[in-house]
Amino acid sequence: MSDTVFIQVVGIIASALVITAFSHRCDKRLKIIMLTGAMLFSCHFYFLGAYAAMVVNFINSFRIGLSIKFHNSNVVMACFILIYLAVGLLVYERPVDVLPIFSGCLGTFSMYKLSGIRLRLFLLVGSGPWLIYNTIFQSIGGIITELFIQATNTVTIFRLLKDKKVRTNDQDT
Repeated sequence: MSDTVFIQVVGIIASALVITAFSHRCDKRLKIIMLTGAMLFSCHFYFLGAYAAMVVNFINSFRIGLSIKFHNSNVVMACFILIYLAVGLLVYERPVDVLPIFSGCLGTFSMYKLSGIRLRLFLLVGSGPWLIYNTIFQSIGGIITELFIQATNTVTIFRLLKDKKVRTNDQDT
């Protein structure tokens, strides 16, 4: 197997994990699966030479893990945002490197301050810059991930809205 194929396979496996995560209604399950996908994406981007994305995904894995236990911690959230910004300055090589840093900061706010529908909406917004970045670096797994995140996350949001409506209607009767 050539290096290019291996690199893309790692990205596609990471993509499959992240896509699976977004289909879960349970926030904790979503975060655990995303953590694993982030670690694999970190390896994938290292192999592609996309170091800003590698570092962001590495930090993401810790951010996601800690958000399970410290969901509403402003201190932990602020620390991660500062880490993204500091590391972003260290690995910055070209303007496109700002995209994963921005998404990392947005995702941090989402993981620590939001849940349910709002969590998924903010993560949906954060997928746009990643799609651009992945396209530039020709990350097949990354492109697939962002397209499916947008589709799957939208469907899950509608499922959660439907569940909320059913619960509200049940309480009214």
